[in-house]
Amino acid sequence: MKLRCTENSLRLRVRKSDLEVLKTEGRVAQAVTFAPHQVLTFVLQSSSTTAIQSQFENGTITVLLPSQETAAWIDNQQVGLEQFQLLPDGQKLHILIEKDFPCQHVSETNFDDTFHELVPPSE
Repeated sequence: MKLRCTENSLRLRVRKSDLEVLKTEGRVAQAVTFAPHQVLTFVLQSSSTTAIQSQFENGTITVLLPSQETAAWIDNQQVGLEQFQLLPDGQKLHILIEKDFPCQHVSETNFDDTFHELVPPSE
């Protein structure tokens, strides 16, 4: 799973193996260690929420997905899920979760864990 953050925007890109873990365990997590006791963890978790939402607590970004929507998305050809979460100060946080496709500008020898058989939306 990959995390990309820009101003008021979170984007998670998940591999096939990540979706298998999400499907069987209900959550998938990754961590970046900067130093001892300085870890940024990001989690994608199926939940009883009614809309995609995120939380940040104790160095962990958690993106919660409605369980019914998650199950359907894992098993279909839909590339991504998107939500604009209203923040307490009136701003919005853009949340985008996408199936991972191989990079077009980087030559990779192993495409087994990307969704290359799906066609990403044209821009």
